[in-house]
Order: sequence, then C-alpha cells, then structure tokens
Amino acid sequence: MRLAINGGPPVRTDPLAPDYPGASVYGDEEKAAVLEVLERRSPFRFYGPDPCHAVAAFEAAFAERMRVRHALALSSGTAALVVGLQSLGVSPGDEVLVPANTFLASPAAVLLCGATPVYVDIDDSFNLDPADLERKRSDRTVALMPVHIEGSPCDMDAIMRFAERHGLRVIEDVAQSCGASFRGRPLGSFGDIGVFSFQINKMITAGEGGMITTNATDLHERVARLHDQGNLRGAGGAMGFDTTGGAILGQNYRMNELSGAVLGAQLRKLDPLIAAMRRVASAIRSRVADVPGVRLRRQLDPDGEAGRRVFILLPSTSLALEVERAVQAEGVPVVRLYEGKPVFEHPQLRAGDVGSTCPQAVDLLARTVTLSVSPVWDDRDVDDIGQAISKVVTYYWKGVAT
Repeated sequence: MRLAINGGPPVRTDPLAPDYPGASVYGDEEKAAVLEVLERRSPFRFYGPDPCHAVAAFEAAFAERMRVRHALALSSGTAALVVGLQSLGVSPGDEVLVPANTFLASPAAVLLCGATPVYVDIDDSFNLDPADLERKRSDRTVALMPVHIEGSPCDMDAIMRFAERHGLRVIEDVAQSCGASFRGRPLGSFGDIGVFSFQINKMITAGEGGMITTNATDLHERVARLHDQGNLRGAGGAMGFDTTGGAILGQNYRMNELSGAVLGAQLRKLDPLIAAMRRVASAIRSRVADVPGVRLRRQLDPDGEAGRRVFILLPSTSLALEVERAVQAEGVPVVRLYEGKPVFEHPQLRAGDVGSTCPQAVDLLARTVTLSVSPVWDDRDVDDIGQAISKVVTYYWKGVAT
C-alpha cells in the first residue's frame, strides 16, 4: 500500500485522543473537590476562613500509596528536585551522577544547587546503565539520581548496592513514572528521597505540582522547612521566628489547596489509569513486535511498568527519521524522545563535549521512535497505530534489506 507521505491514503484520518493521562479522566470528582475549596474561600494550605486541608490529605494518601512514612507536596517537580538535593546537603564542589537520558530539570536542579551533574550512560532499557556508574564516580561524587523514564523502572537493586558500597545518597526522580514499581515495591520508596511531578504530561496532574517522599523523619522536617521559607509552622499554621537553633534559609515552593484538591481526586484514579495504559501499551507492542527491523525497549520489570510510552528501536538514525515522518503522515503522532538527543546537549546546561562518554545514549536516542500512550484509546485506536507502524517500517525495511 502506498504511504501517505508519498500521496497514499493515511491509516488514520481523525486524530487520536490526546495522551495526557490524568487530565484525560478529569470528571465530577475533581470538580467537586475544587468547588469545596472555592466555596470555603480557603485556597492557602495552612490557614484561611474555613480550611479544607486538601494538601495535607493528599500528602497522607500519597504516602500510604507509595508505602513511605512521609510525603510533602510542592509547587512543581523541579522545585521538589531542588529541595530534595538541598536536603541531602548537595552543594558547590559536589558531583551528582545523572542519566544521559532525562528531562532538562534533572541535571538543571543539580546545577541550581551549585553542584556538577556527571552524565551516566544508558542501556536498552533507556534508563541509567548501572555498569557505567563506577566509571563516572569520583572523589567528589556525593549522590546519584536514577530517573525512571516514561513509566519504566530502573534497576534499583543494582543502583542501591552501588550507593551503599560508596556511601552515596540517592534521590529517585519518579516524575514520569508515578505509580510504577520495581519487584513489587513502589518507585520513590527506595532512595533517601523520592521526587514526583504532577505537570500535565504526568500520570496524575493538577497542571503543575510536585511531591517529595522519604522514610527519614529528619529529611522530611528539612524539606518541609526548605520549601516554606526555612520555617516551621506553629499552631493553626502560623509562621514565627525560629527559636530552635537550627534555622535555615528556604524558598516558597508550597502547594495550594486547589492543586491539592485536584490531586487528591486524581490519586484515587491512579491504579485504574495504570491498568488501562498497560493494556494499551502491551497491545501496541504485540502488534509491532514481529515487524522486520523493529526492536522494543527492554523492560526490567514488565509487571511494574506503567505503560506510559512505547519505544521502537530501529537499525539506524536515517531510518528512524524516515519512519518518524511517515508514521506521522499516517495519522499516528510518533516522535523521537527529546528530539533524539541526550539531555546534556541542551545549551543552558553548558556540559561541553561529553557525547563520547555516553555513546549508548547518543546512539539509542537518535534511532528510536516513541509513542506516548493514552489510557482512553480503544481497540480501533490500537489497530490503527499498529497498522500505521507496520505499514511504514515494512516499506522502508524492504529498501534497507535490498
């Protein structure tokens, strides 16, 4: 069949439903929660005319779901990363090991603490390669930041063994994988600190928002101070002078009650969302797994992944570029993750020429096309997606094979 990019009929003429997971299931629960805050005229989390304490309730429910002792809600995932690193004492002169495949905020948070991100290569799980950790560690390394990319867990057993062997702190970046697990244990419960994001692309969302999880009471108290001007709240949420002798300087990264209300309702939908996305992602993978030239992302824990994105590895960058454009023309919005580039290529990070130190990231990202999954896609959507990818890859693979 003639490809749409060459003038043929596209597989899909009407657009697929947007892939924003949490936002796609907004309903009466979120509306009712927000209206209660508005009606009580108390959008600030600590006090007001008639507080709902929606943020506090969300924190308690989140801690229970993630099986941790403490959870602190913040204004964004980036704020959570910065506060989490600060709580671990990361400061100028230190180095933090960060994967070469991640969103800009991960290494940027390290830089905002005055420390230096050192980029660790990835493997075909598209997560941090534990085998590269030792090569990148130095005497200045104080922490490492595994990032669970697009719903799929890192090898936390290997990572935690490495951290314990060298006395390093661990801050888990779970921004893209809220609700996923590794060998039955929720992500964000392994490290000293876990960090989550509730931006619109994430599993559950209030547009923006973040969370820090920890099992250490002293770290919880420190992040609570750091995100709230360095203070401890008194009775009724009042802020006064710190007379404990442990005063620290913080910033304002507090979550508001409107966000907390939405996220409390969203959290109750998290597990059904993950179940739906796993079904959709698994069905898409099964339809393209046997297409010549296609290799799928390696899943370290298929039962624990969240089905957030399908990765299709192709033999070359040139083929990936052709497939990306042609599948889009068929009506299926595949893309190369982060435009096929490692994070250190962002100019604002000023990382210099470090591509040679992360060759797998450079290679794999450039020749992989991905599809972000929606929990509301149905069988017809899955069939169209599978047909479009199979049609295009088969066409170009014939050219490669001959």
